[in-house]
Amino acid sequence: MPALWLCGFICALYFNNEWQMTLFILAIVLGFIWAMGGLWAQAKNGFDIPRSYTVLFIALFWGLVGLSILWSEIPYVSLMGFCFFSVLPLTFLTLVLRRDVTAMTWMSYGLAGIMVLLSLWAMVQFFVLNDLFEGRAHHPLADPNALGALFNLALFPAMGWMLGTENKRHGQIALGLSALLIGGLICTGSRGAFLSCLLTLVVFLWLNRPVLRAHKKCLLLLGVIGIGFFALSATGDRPHENMIQRVGETLTTSVPAMMADVSSNRLDIWAGAVNLLKDHLWTGTGFATFYLYYPEYRLPQDEVGATMAHADPLQYWIELGVLGPVLFYAVLIAVFCRFRRFLKHKTPSDSTPSIVAVSSFCALMAVIAHTHISFNLYNLGLLYGVGFMLAVWFLATALPRDSAPRHFNFPPSLSASVRGALTVLPLAMILYVFTAYTISESLVNKARDQIFAGDLFNFGETLNVAHKIGFHGNYRAYLLAANVPMGILQGSAKELDTAKQKELYTQALSFLNRAKAMNPRSASATYYLGRVQQLVPPEIIPTGTASPTSYFEAALRLDPLHLGARGALAQIYQTQGDKKQLYDVLKAGLPYQYRDPKAMGFYAQVMMACLEAGDQACRAETVARMSEFKARAEKSARRQKWEGASPVIGAEGALADTINR
Repeated sequence: MPALWLCGFICALYFNNEWQMTLFILAIVLGFIWAMGGLWAQAKNGFDIPRSYTVLFIALFWGLVGLSILWSEIPYVSLMGFCFFSVLPLTFLTLVLRRDVTAMTWMSYGLAGIMVLLSLWAMVQFFVLNDLFEGRAHHPLADPNALGALFNLALFPAMGWMLGTENKRHGQIALGLSALLIGGLICTGSRGAFLSCLLTLVVFLWLNRPVLRAHKKCLLLLGVIGIGFFALSATGDRPHENMIQRVGETLTTSVPAMMADVSSNRLDIWAGAVNLLKDHLWTGTGFATFYLYYPEYRLPQDEVGATMAHADPLQYWIELGVLGPVLFYAVLIAVFCRFRRFLKHKTPSDSTPSIVAVSSFCALMAVIAHTHISFNLYNLGLLYGVGFMLAVWFLATALPRDSAPRHFNFPPSLSASVRGALTVLPLAMILYVFTAYTISESLVNKARDQIFAGDLFNFGETLNVAHKIGFHGNYRAYLLAANVPMGILQGSAKELDTAKQKELYTQALSFLNRAKAMNPRSASATYYLGRVQQLVPPEIIPTGTASPTSYFEAALRLDPLHLGARGALAQIYQTQGDKKQLYDVLKAGLPYQYRDPKAMGFYAQVMMACLEAGDQACRAETVARMSEFKARAEKSARRQKWEGASPVIGAEGALADTINR
């Protein structure tokens, strides 16, 4: 069983972009199956449920995430998000209820081996492929901060192992592992992870002070190695991205400069997120839907186009309502109180459990401190790791004086198989629905590849299967289906009579209205509702239908980065000869950072509008944007040779491109 969980953790690292959706599905399916297997085995003897506020608040928070599906405007996305998040509480609760120390030990060894490989690969990215990875190691994760947090989660247990073992060989292995993890952390260039590590290190050393003297040589050597890696970070090809430079800028004496540097666009993201929060203060938008709402509230200064709030408590509030941060901090307070009680009442002979408790607590502390300026708890690999570390900490902080657990068992008349089945049935049902939806997503991606290749026959077959498997609830399937009648109207409108055009228009409208009903936040569905009107004669369009201009403007409100809507709106103004409106709508899209290949065409349009308006500053900015986009695209193409081909999921794909990897 430990191997199954470890396989799930490996899949959660998304080590190959081309398999991203497959790995996402496997990571969650394996996590659920592992938990169901453990709970099935435990059900025959019943469950000893700890009388603990930590367990209670974690269960309540998990329940709130599940309940948010009921009020979510896009329930299937929130359901997928619920399954995504469930990896953490399932890992924690399964390990706590089973208390299988042997299995947890093997899981620890497996995680240590994986972290060794990740650390070495991070160093290769920094010291060998520095420019290719833009000065900061991040692969297999998409974000260097998430990788830094993962190293922090392993670093403190590794140092605890070094301090707690009586085996000299094990101590040397732990020292080596700690050194590699420090090196990997520094190679990520993540200031948030690094500074949270330093802050937590002070707590770690203070709480372990009784055993420090016996290991002072190892600690001094580890300190020298850490300083060495920190100094070597200056050898990167991109000076601004090395850890020395980034930390130095952070600690500048100029407060305004420090705030601007530390924020890295976060202040703008938070300001937009607070605007979103004001409209969903009490109940939230539904779990994992932030990325669908935020574009409408994004400030013009936020050029990057974030899909996360970069502050997990804030995002929990937006998605779960006011109870989200309340329960989140209730968990943290319960953890702190339990840990404080453990330190107060443990016996002097409890040195090993104490080191385990302190190490796991510090690992969690580093990740949680960092998550207030990042999105660690929306990263699948970290959810696995935090769930495991939380279970280790919880079991290590148990005291003889704790209240006896509440025992739950099924009626003795039920067989062991029936007890197991009743225990895992709710999880099995959730997993079934999740698997159906995610397979539907994969098939929609496949269908889109087929339509781009002109394979209309297989496209239709694939899309029909996606509809059925996804319980006809996948809005992207309807969105893609609308491309067929719209494609016929666009390519053969002159050859069709009015009746046929009306039939195709009605069919496209039906698909788009269904997509819009399932996801009111879809800028693409809104854009297509305007675009389809441009493909048919005016007499076919029902009286009272909103104009294409209205739909394109609405699509841009939902997502200012939607180039299709911006280009279509610009075309309308150009046809009308309204040069001012044309210039305004194009220039309004210039500040944003695009990943869509159509951006080069957009920049060409902006260039022409700037020349006609005589705006030389706009022209210069457009040239700079074009150069930056081209360089970024070329860099991305080279990097994909190492990371695997980029997946085709799209801007409105499941969980924002599987929760931003």
